[in-house]
Amino acid sequence: STRACSARSLPARISRVSARRRSRSTARAMASAGASLRGDLTVYKNDPTLVMFTSGPDVRDSEGTVVFVGGLTDGPMGLAYLPALAAALEAKRWRLCQPTLSSS
Repeated sequence: STRACSARSLPARISRVSARRRSRSTARAMASAGASLRGDLTVYKNDPTLVMFTSGPDVRDSEGTVVFVGGLTDGPMGLAYLPALAAALEAKRWRLCQPTLSSS
């Protein structure tokens, strides 16, 4: 089915599709490069599509948690630099939380 859209909303739709494609291609590139993180995947708000991935030291041993909110379509591990960020935070005993928001 097709939906009508105004000329004003068309650039926003194109931008979202482009961002989605970039996010998927980034995820594929990271997977082929072997980038990975070890952590916990947790469902929140009793909705299986809303998850958060948390990596780093155990919460009892950490200094705190950094919540990384990516772009509109970026989910966990959606950006190439997140493994490096997680490693830098872990070295300082901080955790990294990457939630999937309802817009992802």
